[in-house]
Amino acid sequence: MADDAEQRDRLTRAAEEYLQARKGWAPDEFRVEIKDVEPGGEEAVIWGIFLEDERHPAPGGGKSVELRLDRETAEVRRELAFQ
Repeated sequence: MADDAEQRDRLTRAAEEYLQARKGWAPDEFRVEIKDVEPGGEEAVIWGIFLEDERHPAPGGGKSVELRLDRETAEVRRELAFQ
């Protein structure tokens, strides 16, 4: 397996590509945050934060999402809405 920095870069790129392709978000409309990559765990938890949600908070999570990525393949397994 790739070292920690390489794996984080690969997972970040995969999340960014997913959000652009699936959500139609432009690169300047969002940022991603790796929230959890546990050694030995199968999934990485990455937040896709839609910047407008931070500028104008509203009840619920707005457009922002939590992604669960397979650590080996970097494929998105699940997408969860913020609560």
